Amino acid sequence: MNDEERREAAVKRLKYKRDFRNHVAAYVLVDALLVTIWAFSGGGYFWPIWSIAGWGIGLAFNAWAV
Repeated sequence: MNDEERREAAVKRLKYKRDFRNHVAAYVLVDALLVTIWAFSGGGYFWPIWSIAGWGIGLAFNAWAV
């Protein structure tokens, strides 16, 4: 592996890490918004768990890939 190939691989890893951080930020913001909506609508059945769990599984696979 020459220097150019190593540089391309490093840039690719950095891009994956940046994309993962963006994915985590979106996950936290959206799920916090859903929990806030749930809380202000009177609570009851905790329906945001479906988004938290489903998206969390996708996020875990993304973390595994990164």
